Amino acid sequence: MDESSIVGVGLQQSRDDHRLNMGHMWLRWYDEDEGRFQYRGYYPVMEDLPDTHPSELREHLCFEVVRGCYKDDIEARIIEEEIDKNSYLVKCWDFSVEQHDKVLQYCRLPEGRSYVISGHYSCNEKITYADNCSSWTIKTLVKAKDDDGFITCDRPKRLKHVERAIWG
Repeated sequence: MDESSIVGVGLQQSRDDHRLNMGHMWLRWYDEDEGRFQYRGYYPVMEDLPDTHPSELREHLCFEVVRGCYKDDIEARIIEEEIDKNSYLVKCWDFSVEQHDKVLQYCRLPEGRSYVISGHYSCNEKITYADNCSSWTIKTLVKAKDDDGFITCDRPKRLKHVERAIWG
């Protein structure tokens, strides 16, 4: 595989997320210039969240909508570099140079910025105009591939369904 066209995802199930018990999915690609993977994740805009105990955050995000943002996913990098390899999944595909460039375009961060506010965030499956980490990641990949059948998942906001759709 040509390293410049490696694009993939990482997934940590909620059962392995000992910080928030929500789980997380991220987008990753190999950056030839830096000689390492770059990561993007989709998160709620923190200022939009209530000042609440982390255990109540998941419930809040399952009912409410807040602004969303994609960002340099430092947490994903930490998961991949520092946490037990058995606590997350990674899948990579060989994208054409054009498809790879689309991923970079969709996830571009302006100079000096670590995040970009974009869209809305919610884990509520009935709120179709809002994404969570997994639905945003899948939409970004499908859009870059220009192939609606690239990743098919009937419930893209639920990590166990996403896991089955991607890893079988």
